[in-house]
Amino acid sequence: MKNISAFVARGFSLSDDEAWKIVQAHLLDFKASTKWFDFEDAKSSEGRLVGEKVRERIDAHPLFIGLFTRRTLLAGKSTGDSFIDKLKLIPRFLKDDGRFAPSSWVFQESGYAIAKQKKLIFIIEAGIDDFPKLQDNLEHIEFNRRTLKGDLNKLTSMILAIQSEDLPRERPATTETLSVEPA
Repeated sequence: MKNISAFVARGFSLSDDEAWKIVQAHLLDFKASTKWFDFEDAKSSEGRLVGEKVRERIDAHPLFIGLFTRRTLLAGKSTGDSFIDKLKLIPRFLKDDGRFAPSSWVFQESGYAIAKQKKLIFIIEAGIDDFPKLQDNLEHIEFNRRTLKGDLNKLTSMILAIQSEDLPRERPATTETLSVEPA
């Protein structure tokens, strides 16, 4: 078996931590159960430009995993603009209403990975609005925070398929995936 490694792009806000910790634990368990898989995510500041550091890490791995979590409320059930009203939005990631944008960094990093023709796995939280279509009908994992642990079984299957070269870079959409049309 050949070795495979991944760069995991993720947001760094407090609202991203819950989902990241679940994904990280899954990847650590998977890594421990194989002798051929490894991964890394962005590190804290090293006194260099962030973009340069991230591009180097993406370049170093054949697989790119993007974790797209709800970050910014775009539209939906908002109560107002006062400080108290904004505090009411803190648990927004637990609700299924509204449309959200993820971290812009994760979008930029995924675009770089697409340009570099990396193998791609996108883990997308339900409620992300109008996900871009550059990924060419890429099979992905859609999750909500209550079922994320179970949803990650598909992540293991996708990594195994990539490792054995059974998963083409562009895979036709199935009933389990979101069908996206090129823009």
